[in-house]
Amino acid sequence: MCINKLEHLNQFTNTLIVGACALGKLVAKMIHEHNDAKVKIPFTEKREWNSIVWTSKYFRVCAMDKLTKDELKQFDDNVELVSFLLLELIAKCDSNDMRLWKFHNLLKSYPTTFGALQPTIDDEVDAFESIFKKMTNDNIIDE
Repeated sequence: MCINKLEHLNQFTNTLIVGACALGKLVAKMIHEHNDAKVKIPFTEKREWNSIVWTSKYFRVCAMDKLTKDELKQFDDNVELVSFLLLELIAKCDSNDMRLWKFHNLLKSYPTTFGALQPTIDDEVDAFESIFKKMTNDNIIDE
């Protein structure tokens, strides 16, 4: 396998591990807040939520085996940052596709740090299909 392809796969995998750990952190927080509010989560639903938390903890244990102390600190910082940004994105955009589109375009104005993670134009079209359809239906863009 080509080194660039292997590097690409490593970047993509590491990013997904950080994302999975961030999701696990948020799910654990959600379960904790339900417990604090004395709101019961149905057993089968809680089991599914807990499987996300356990999987994310397993990924972190795997990361601990491969990372130095400083790299693990950076990993944990990245998980914290991704968790925050995910909540921030949802809080600011929710289901407003146009806000997400504007945010996406702001992000596109910055250079890509990890080329392996750069979405393709097909990814963009798939993600924002509802925006493109609305623009076409409203005659905002020509076909």
